[in-house]
Amino acid sequence: MKTNDKNDNIHKNHRERLQNTIFLANFETLSEIQILEYILTLCIPRIDTNPIAHRLLKEFDNIPSVLSADYQHLIKVDGVGPKTAKFLNSLNKFCNYYKIKKSEVTSLKNPNEIINFFKSHLEMQQKETFYMACLNAKCELIKLIQIGNGNINGVDLKLGEISENAIKYKASCVIIAHNHPDGNPTPSLNDNIATAKIMEALSFFNIQLIDHFIITYDDYYSFNQSGMLDEIKNTIRSKDTNLSNRLMTLGLNNSFINLNSND
Repeated sequence: MKTNDKNDNIHKNHRERLQNTIFLANFETLSEIQILEYILTLCIPRIDTNPIAHRLLKEFDNIPSVLSADYQHLIKVDGVGPKTAKFLNSLNKFCNYYKIKKSEVTSLKNPNEIINFFKSHLEMQQKETFYMACLNAKCELIKLIQIGNGNINGVDLKLGEISENAIKYKASCVIIAHNHPDGNPTPSLNDNIATAKIMEALSFFNIQLIDHFIITYDDYYSFNQSGMLDEIKNTIRSKDTNLSNRLMTLGLNNSFINLNSND
């Protein structure tokens, strides 16, 4: 009994070291033996999986061939039982599923992609509706979030909710968009003020506001393409223009923002 306990502790410590190695390392620096040995620890308890990893790689040459091997072929390898063979087959299915889903990632890199994406959500809305798209560093969509309660003329937003969502979803950058049901995409003064508030709030957390789109049924306005986004950036930096004075009067730290198309 004591011998078995000692062996169990040895294998347990080895598994923990292997788990830490896998967690900390770049996979390109690891051997296929290490990777496969770790995979086997997920379905084979207690025993040393290193010899089984060696036998599998000897039989199938590499990890992709192991994972895609036929169930009946797998269980012929010494140490691989039905549970392990099913796990390896299932892991192969998971990897294929992941590759498919990864290829379906929504990219929002160019204006046409962004406009078409937001139009599909906003152009038919009868009330003003606000969305924020949280993106990673490659401008791939992490999460699209609808924020605020709107009516025909405007929508109220909570500034903190925008920042909190950007942080929650680990966004590197954000695109915001809302619609003007009246068909006029021209931004109102409140739209400009809201954009400035959102930009300043996000920049505090080193999150970039890429653009703010106003969408109508057959038209749109881009703060970035129009140059307005750069003007707002300069306004925030300088604090010496009329708009800056207006922003300071209203209070950049106000927790509520109103986008009203009739001001």
